[in-house]
Amino acid sequence: GGGAADGDVAADGRTRSGCGDTGAGRGQRRRPRARLPRHPDYPIVTITVFDDADALAHELAVRVLGAIARQPSIVLGLPTGRTPQPFYAALRAQAEARRTDWSQVRTFNLDEFVGVGADDPGSYHAYMERELFGVVEVARQHIGFLDGCAADLAAECERYERAIAAAGGIDLMVLGIGANGHIGFNEPAPGLHAWTHRARLEAGTRASNA
Repeated sequence: GGGAADGDVAADGRTRSGCGDTGAGRGQRRRPRARLPRHPDYPIVTITVFDDADALAHELAVRVLGAIARQPSIVLGLPTGRTPQPFYAALRAQAEARRTDWSQVRTFNLDEFVGVGADDPGSYHAYMERELFGVVEVARQHIGFLDGCAADLAAECERYERAIAAAGGIDLMVLGIGANGHIGFNEPAPGLHAWTHRARLEAGTRASNA
């Protein structure tokens, strides 16, 4: 899903809106990988610890570009905020070095601020233009954004869900966890909302993303 909101890195597009070839990462520690207890209905989660944000960003970029090479028409879910900026820097550099073909790639952004227009420098449209789309050649019709200035935000959330479904769903989602544990502007709660929706951000989340 995607999101409209009233964070840090990404969830499934569910929270904000606004108008107006795997490889070894640099500095990656070869610690034993931690495995969470297996639930019969879910795959095993593997956790890898890196020395720093740059090593993580490098490895994540390697994995994303490897996924594109294997599946040129991949559908990516992309995050915003401060945390993924090293990732986007690594992705831009490595994509240029590899001459990655983005022509068939489709993307859906995780979130947007309610009341912030696409042309506002503080919007996530503008953020993605600076961090990725202004550099790599993703076809404009293949880029999915929420409209934070939509007159009917509930209908906009439904439109986004339909667009994701029409694309065949998200093949690879890049996510992060905010300082208070939020995922894609889904603030800590007893459960997660499964679809694109509006969310009210806590004061700390607003401050860290101002």
